[in-house]
Amino acid sequence: MEGMNNITLKIQNDAEQKAASIKGEAEREAASYLEQEKAKINQEAELLLKEAEQDAQDAYNRMKSMAELEFRKNRLAVRQQAVDEAFERVLVKIRQMSPDQYFKTLVNMIVTAAVTGKEKIILSDTDRKRLPANFLKLVHQMLEAKGMPGEIEISDEQRYISSGFVLVSEFTELNYTFESILRMNRDEYETEAVGGLFGKTGTGA
Repeated sequence: MEGMNNITLKIQNDAEQKAASIKGEAEREAASYLEQEKAKINQEAELLLKEAEQDAQDAYNRMKSMAELEFRKNRLAVRQQAVDEAFERVLVKIRQMSPDQYFKTLVNMIVTAAVTGKEKIILSDTDRKRLPANFLKLVHQMLEAKGMPGEIEISDEQRYISSGFVLVSEFTELNYTFESILRMNRDEYETEAVGGLFGKTGTGA
């Protein structure tokens, strides 16, 4: 009977030891798994944080670029308005010139622009009606003083011209209306302005 008890006790002890061993192994495996999962979570969290930081930086850069572009566009609009007002003031001054000063200016411009001395001048209806009697005489004298023929004539052709003139020869036509001259200068000035504001450097001028 005592031998049977000893056998039973041994079996019980062996079973308890086996259970303890299995429990210990399971606990070690669980701990290892938890450590691995914790490392994965930390790695994923770090990656997400870096992506969020990059997204925030990208959004900031886009907003900054848009703000800089809007600033340059507004600055260009202000500059264009200033150009508009400046050229309008020039046209007003031209309209306010005395007839004597105005036609002397035309004479000098015609003599400078003439190539053959045989061109025709297209004037506005207003200027033809108030043309000084000695206008062509002055033009011819100044051309001849330059060694050119003094044969320029006033054309009968009618065009919408506010001020200035159009010089027509056999093969060419030169627009010297003051609006055209100012427009060409304005285009050049605005091209420089746009280049300064939106050029390669990307900085405002």
